[in-house]
Amino acid sequence: MPPKELENSNSREVQYDASGNKINPFIPQFISNAPWYMDQDNTDDPDDYLRHQRLDPALPVVSHTEPVAGKGIVEEVVQHVPAEVIVKKFPKGSCSNCGSMKHKRMDCLERPRKQQNSSTVRRAAPHISVKRNEDYDSKRDRWFGYDTQDWDDRAKVWEDKELAKVRQEIADRVKLEEEKFRKASATFDDFSLEMAELGLIDDFQVGTTYSTGATDDTPTERAKKTIRDRYDQPSYLSNLEDPLSYDPKSRITIDKNKGFINDRSQFVKYLTGEAAEYERTKHFAWEKDKRQSKQQHLEQTAAAFIGGLEDPDGPQVPVADINLNPEASPTAVLLAAKKAQEEKERVRQEKKRKLLEMYGGGKHMK
Repeated sequence: MPPKELENSNSREVQYDASGNKINPFIPQFISNAPWYMDQDNTDDPDDYLRHQRLDPALPVVSHTEPVAGKGIVEEVVQHVPAEVIVKKFPKGSCSNCGSMKHKRMDCLERPRKQQNSSTVRRAAPHISVKRNEDYDSKRDRWFGYDTQDWDDRAKVWEDKELAKVRQEIADRVKLEEEKFRKASATFDDFSLEMAELGLIDDFQVGTTYSTGATDDTPTERAKKTIRDRYDQPSYLSNLEDPLSYDPKSRITIDKNKGFINDRSQFVKYLTGEAAEYERTKHFAWEKDKRQSKQQHLEQTAAAFIGGLEDPDGPQVPVADINLNPEASPTAVLLAAKKAQEEKERVRQEKKRKLLEMYGGGKHMK
C-alpha cells in the first residue's frame, strides 16, 4: 500500500466546534470536561469546549500554533525603602494601607491598619518603577534601575575599613615606641652614656643593648640573627692531604680509607658485605646484557646485508633476556654470576698450570 493511502486510512476525521475551531482528539477527558464543582451553566458552552480552562473566557482564543508578536518584556525595578525610613504621609495615588504606588487599598495584601488616617506616622512600602520602552536608547539602557548611591555607600564602607586599619597600625607603632623608650629609660649606666656620646651606639640603644633586659627587637640582636656561624667551606679550600675531615652539609665524617671522592666532589663510601655483593652482581648483569645486545645487533646487520635489504640499520625489535635482570630474576642473575665466576677461576687455574709446566717452578708455589 502506498504511504499516502496508508496515511489516509489511519487518519481520523477532523471535528470542529460551533465556533469553527478544530477539536483536538488527543486532549484527555479530565481536561476537556469541566469538573463537577464548577458552574455547569457557564462551562457548558457549545462554542468553546475548553471554556473552563481559559484564564479570561471573555477574551478571544489565541492559537499558539502560529507565530505572533508578543507583548515584549516589561522591566521593573523594585526600589526598597529601608525599614528606618518613616513617613508621615503617603504620596498621592498610593495605597493608603502600605504606601505602595503599584496598587490601591482594596488590592493590598498587607495587614490592615487600625488607623486609616493618612497623616499617621507609618513606614513606607517599597516602590516599584516600571521601565517604559519609548525609544531605541531606552530599550537598551543597561543601567536602568541603577542607583549611584549604592556605589557611594560601598566605597564609604571600604574607606572606613582602610581608615580603621591605618589608625590601628599607628596606634600599634606608637605603643611599640613607648615600650622601647620605657625600657631604654629604665636602666642607664655610665658606660652606655659614654658610648652614646662617642657615637658608637644610637641614643635609643642606651640601656637596652648593654643591660640585662635586652630584647630581640634591638638592632644589635637583629644583626646577630643575620650573621650565622658557618662551618662549611668551598671544596677548593679543603686540604686534600687531610685524611679526616667533616662535611657539614651532609654531616658525614669523610675518611679516605672508607670511601672516595667522585667527580662531583661527593664522598662515596666503599660498599661491604651484601651491598658490595649485590653491586657486583648488578654490574655483571649490565655488562653481559650490553655484550649480548651488541652481538645481536651485529648479527641482525649481517643478516640484513646478506638478505639484500635496502636499509641495514632499519628499526629492529630488541630482544631482552629476562634472566639478566636483577630485579625481575634475582636468582637467575646470581646463578649466572656464580657460574661466570667459576668459569673465570677455572680458566685462571688452567693458564697457571700451563705456565708451570712450561717454565717450571711449581715447587716454589707450595
